[in-house]
Parts: sequence; C-alpha cells; structure tokens
Amino acid sequence: MHNAATMSGLAFSNSQIGIVHATGHSLGAVFKIPHGRSVAVFLPYVMEYNLSEAASLYAEIAEAIGITDGSDEEKARKLIEAIRNLMKELEEPLSIKEMGIPREEFEAKLDELIERANESTGTIVNPRVPIEEDYRKLFLYAYEGKSVDF
Repeated sequence: MHNAATMSGLAFSNSQIGIVHATGHSLGAVFKIPHGRSVAVFLPYVMEYNLSEAASLYAEIAEAIGITDGSDEEKARKLIEAIRNLMKELEEPLSIKEMGIPREEFEAKLDELIERANESTGTIVNPRVPIEEDYRKLFLYAYEGKSVDF
C-alpha cells in the first residue's frame, strides 16, 4: 500500500487530480468518511461521466488488465464494470446511500458538497469539465447508485 500510495502521489503531483477526487474529498470532509472509501464510491460514476472525452484512455487501462474485446468505449465500460465488481468483492459501498447516510441529511448538505467539489483544482483538469449542474447530478446519481447518462 505504501508503494501504491507513493506511485499515485507521484502521478497526481505531475498531472493533478480529477473530479473523482473533488467529489470524494467533498463527501469525506462533510460526512467524515475515510478518503479511500469516499473517492472509491465516485470512481465508476466519474468514469461514466468522462467516457465521452476519455474512452480511449480508459480502454488503455482496460487492455492492461486483459480486457481486449470491443471498441474503446466498450472496453472502457467493461473496465467500469470490473471496478464495480471489485468493489462488491471487497464489500465496499457502491453508492452513497449504502454508506448509511440518510437522504434528508445528504440533501441538506448537497449544496455544500457541490460548492466544495466545484472549488477543487480537480475540476479544471478533468477530461470533461463539469458545471455546477453536472456536480449536482453526479452526487445524486452516486447517492442512488444510478449509472451516469448525461
């Protein structure tokens, strides 16, 4: 884990973070959720959101883990599904709701979550730069566990 953490630190020190960290940092700060769990829950949703701009990049990752059939988008979608399956196998929550956060409490903090995420430097370096409404939808979709379709 130390080696993996160091490698990721080196990577984002040279390239910055994306909105998976912006949303994860926001959720973790507001609801006191550990960093790894708060970022992980957003990973599949953000990858779906980024598909229109980053399918070929995700396809490269998919190929590196043995997903070789299909178009770049198909490989990327298979990678996202593989991530969801790994999360299930590790018994990690696949939605914010599964973290035990009541809907009323989540909705009461939604504007703060969006504001915190929108202020992150991860916003401007993401392959697809979100507007405030995109963040709102990402948080709501991640709460419900709904696949991103916008």
